[in-house]
Amino acid sequence: MTHNLVHKVFGRNTSLRTVLIILFVVQICVAVGLTGYISFLNGQKAVNDLAGQLQSEVAARIQQHLRGYLEIPHLINQSHLNAVELNALDINDPVTLGRYFWKQLQDFASVSTLYFGNPQGGIVLAGRQVDGSFAIEETKDFVAGDYYIYATDETGNRTKIIRVAPPFDSRIRPWYKVALEAGKAAWSEVFFIYARENLGIAASLPVYDKNKQMQGVLTTQLVVSQIADFLQSLTIGRSGQAFIVERSGLIVASSTDEKPFISDAENNTPARLNAIDSQIPLIRFAEQHLLQQFGDLYSIKNNQQMSFELNGQRQYLQVSPLQDERGLDWLIVIAVPEADFMERINANTRTTILLSLAALCVAILIGIIISRWIIHPILSLTHAATQFAEGEWHQTLSITRADELGVLADSFNRMVQQLKESFTTLAEKNKEINKLNAELEQRVMERTAALNTKIEELVQTRNELLQSEKMASLGRLVAGFAHEINTPIGVAVGAASTLQEIAQMVTKMMQQEEVDEEELLSVLESVGEAADLTLSNLRRAVRLVSSFKRTAIDQSSDTSRLFNVKETIEDVNNSLHSKFKHTDITITINCLPTIVLYGLPGVLDQVLTNLMMNSLFHGFNDGKLGGQIIINVTFLEENKHLRLEYIDTGKGMEQSTVEKIFEPFFTTRRAHGGTGLGLYICYNLVTSQLHGSIICESQPNKGVRFIIEYSAQTSGVVH
Repeated sequence: MTHNLVHKVFGRNTSLRTVLIILFVVQICVAVGLTGYISFLNGQKAVNDLAGQLQSEVAARIQQHLRGYLEIPHLINQSHLNAVELNALDINDPVTLGRYFWKQLQDFASVSTLYFGNPQGGIVLAGRQVDGSFAIEETKDFVAGDYYIYATDETGNRTKIIRVAPPFDSRIRPWYKVALEAGKAAWSEVFFIYARENLGIAASLPVYDKNKQMQGVLTTQLVVSQIADFLQSLTIGRSGQAFIVERSGLIVASSTDEKPFISDAENNTPARLNAIDSQIPLIRFAEQHLLQQFGDLYSIKNNQQMSFELNGQRQYLQVSPLQDERGLDWLIVIAVPEADFMERINANTRTTILLSLAALCVAILIGIIISRWIIHPILSLTHAATQFAEGEWHQTLSITRADELGVLADSFNRMVQQLKESFTTLAEKNKEINKLNAELEQRVMERTAALNTKIEELVQTRNELLQSEKMASLGRLVAGFAHEINTPIGVAVGAASTLQEIAQMVTKMMQQEEVDEEELLSVLESVGEAADLTLSNLRRAVRLVSSFKRTAIDQSSDTSRLFNVKETIEDVNNSLHSKFKHTDITITINCLPTIVLYGLPGVLDQVLTNLMMNSLFHGFNDGKLGGQIIINVTFLEENKHLRLEYIDTGKGMEQSTVEKIFEPFFTTRRAHGGTGLGLYICYNLVTSQLHGSIICESQPNKGVRFIIEYSAQTSGVVH
């Protein structure tokens, strides 16, 4: 692949001078490019680390400030509660409460309002006005009703009523409800303060008497704009932004001038601003990325750092949860553009590119000079080599340099001289080689003829061995039949002799003048018994002869016919009965009597005969071991296949033996006369004549299992 690429780039006609110049240029470009790229990656990594550190430090500063800032209201509430519990402050005296709250406002500049609401719906409040003045507000008679706003003097005393507001009930206010539900210090939701046109948040603390009865709620209110002032005082890169949102996405405060609420011009009612609707692109896209990344803001459980694209520029983003046990649950989000950090790196990149271009020009100039210095002697060498290739042996080089090219020229001259001598020797050797080739061809022809003769002899020998094994199998069948038929014939002959003696006895009795009827009946009864015995044994002999006839014809004939599979297997079993009858081996045949096929029953006979004799000799140690032979036959209708499963429970075989079991002449009983052709014949019969498959499975002491499967016809007509 590399060779093809070089060939395509340079071409067959490209000069070496051009190649050298290109190589110089490519090396410089690769070296400078890799250096610049690695430098850029290192700078990028440094930027990522720096951005992450900056965001973490800013987030830590914001969290530290907010935790201190948001702790003050709860400390004030607790201070008020302590005063109530020590009877230093009477919560049932609205005048004293108002002056006390007014005094507290002088000491805590971050607090905008302090108030107390009681279970009757009344409220007493001291608040900081927009113009910097202070006012005390309360409901009439300290119960739910008309709401009065009083101006105050320099000591916190009420001076005059500024205005009367609509009726007020503290019990329905969010700050009262959240304290009542929590039963302890709690934060209200962020809400809009109409008088200040700003957002506020209230810290509430319920007050209980000694009997655990609710006495009211102490509340300290903060203006959220002070948080925004702090965020705006932070330096977050060159153009980074920080903002705080609730889990719902509503903005609490940000480091921008954008207000965290919007006004409805028609209804003149303010509404909280969602970060996704912000006019500040960095805030809006940061919120979109968080929603895409997590689905919703409630899924953010810990600090997360990530990045997103805005107008093709990468932006670094960090989000940190801010939570406390009083119900506060905000997210601090910090977004910093990558461009704030990349300006110096981009300048270095431009410098690197300029230096690379300068190095490239120098490399081209050096390449031209060096290539001319190298190419000149090479051109002389090329010209001499061309002349030499055309048969001009007198060519020599006159290069007197001491470098590698001078050594090459000297070697070339010596090579020319050696080649002259070699060509002369080669011509002589070619004559000898041609003569040897002619002799070798003659020998190869003679050896090939001899080898073909040997192959024909081996094929003939193999066929003779197979035929011999086949005849041996038939011989075992004949021997078994002779032994098996001997018994019923012998019994029939004995019974016939008895009949002859009884007939002679009857003749003598008939020659007597008087015949004893009882004795005659006894003799006739013996005649009947002898006749029955003779008849039954002759019938058995007829069945054996019929079975032998079918088996012998099938094994000696290659003609296809219709045959009953179960009868064929039983015929084989009957023919081998004499081999197994004196052993403890039981033979079980599981085959439906309705399976009738068209094919070669003799092949099936011979395969089963070899398998059963193999089990007797090898699996059951010449019948000395007991066990079972099970033959299961099924006909698979879906693919018209006959499946024969042959199992014996003998001593089994090692895996190494199983792998060689179907190889010709392989046997484990060579010393006992085994030829190693029995299972080889089975394999050939199944694969070549039945066009099926045979596999063997076995383990030591677990018997053997053969599975034979082949396509079978159910009639003599092929559809």
